[in-house]
Amino acid sequence: MLEDLLIDPQSKKDTLPLHVIQKTMQDLKAIGTKEIYMAGGGDPTMHPQAFDVWQCIKDAGMILYVNTNFVRLSSEEAIRKVLDIGIDHFTLSMWAGTAQAYSKTHPNKGEKDFYKVKKAITLLNQLKTSTPYCKVYHVISRLNYDDFYHMLDFCIETGCESVEFTLVDTIPGKTDQLLLLEEERQWLYEQCERVLSQTKDHKYKGKVLLFGFERFMRRLSSSDSNQGEHDKNIIESLPCYIAHLFARVMPDGDINSCLKSHRFPIGNIHYQSFKDIWSSNRQKYFRSKAQVYEKKDAMFSLIGNDASATVGCYKSCDDIARNQYMHKRLMDLNPIEKGFLEVYRHYLTVSGQKL
Repeated sequence: MLEDLLIDPQSKKDTLPLHVIQKTMQDLKAIGTKEIYMAGGGDPTMHPQAFDVWQCIKDAGMILYVNTNFVRLSSEEAIRKVLDIGIDHFTLSMWAGTAQAYSKTHPNKGEKDFYKVKKAITLLNQLKTSTPYCKVYHVISRLNYDDFYHMLDFCIETGCESVEFTLVDTIPGKTDQLLLLEEERQWLYEQCERVLSQTKDHKYKGKVLLFGFERFMRRLSSSDSNQGEHDKNIIESLPCYIAHLFARVMPDGDINSCLKSHRFPIGNIHYQSFKDIWSSNRQKYFRSKAQVYEKKDAMFSLIGNDASATVGCYKSCDDIARNQYMHKRLMDLNPIEKGFLEVYRHYLTVSGQKL
């Protein structure tokens, strides 16, 4: 089943040249970018000059997050290079707490790979003085939901600081069978409630931070998750600000406004500067259509992996936490601050620089 989620051979060949990345980092620094998150479109460690790319980002003075399965970093030499560069955060994509579950969720890997990666992550946490902060990441499906407690234990045993869970985002007609059944969803929700009490009382207290656990439980609690619409019950509760906060650079150079808008690229850094793309008409269009409560515009059918979805965001939104953070900040503004913001927005609109 998970073979359907593998990246096609042609896409694997897409690699941004180091000089393009260096130029983009200069553009990003010039407009005030503070953080770079490397994830998706293939494991970041597959880039032939991955260490040079990371060094370039750190030399630009930015905070660096790397999402990786850690397979290609499992030697002591690679780990020491990582520590020398000063990567700030690792999201360690495991999807399993045992070798058996690892084999099920990694079609091209085996049990020996699990033990190799586990040993390497443990060594990383033993050698580091402070950073990188390490978060273990698990995508939950029918293949691994019953490995839940082992996933928590994996975080503790390897010395990682936190663990995050999310539900699988399926592709209709291909991987729907990965969705949890009703009884499986209810069982897992009950285990989550039990773990919450254990973080206060005994086994997990002070040993593991449950990152985004409330969001995960909200998804589990919704019957819409049975149809793979994990975020339908929250998407229309707030506007989408993501195109003001974030942009995604794909391996082929395409720029996307959110993590799931790969079918709506707003430009390509092989042909335009990032600064020009960031303020382009296409980006402004995305911002104006997204920053609403009711997601009725046809643009939302281009979000996500399901070409038949009317609102692709319902399936799974990876930007909810950023949106909630920004929404709270805006709602907490006092009347004077809100008035100033409105005047500034009016000025930009009149001058042709619409937000």
